[in-house]
Amino acid sequence: MSEENKTRFRSAEEALRFYFRLRELLYSGRTRRLVADELPADACTIAANALDDCQCIGWSMRGLDDLALWLLGEIYGPTCFGVHRRTFSHACKAGGLEFPDREFRLREVGMIHERALGVVKRGCASWA
Repeated sequence: MSEENKTRFRSAEEALRFYFRLRELLYSGRTRRLVADELPADACTIAANALDDCQCIGWSMRGLDDLALWLLGEIYGPTCFGVHRRTFSHACKAGGLEFPDREFRLREVGMIHERALGVVKRGCASWA
């Protein structure tokens, strides 16, 4: 991301929490699973407001498959008014319900998370 494409976040984790909370607000609390087709097609421009930030963060997730997008939403999505994220154990159990054809293991969830977070970090390399 070039110098003018900065968002206000210190880390990818902080940005993802913001992204999924704003997404829930925009959907009036009735969000469905995030899929790749919903991500912005164009690179973001200067992040002047929350919607621009959301666009930049969404663009940084391009290239992730639906499983990785679901996992990021599961871990960083709203849980309540606090900033507590869900655990990998919780995501592993929820994955069995969301993807009944797959058998999730805790280690696999951790590996998918690390890969997905790396994609977001590279997509928003200018975050300090």
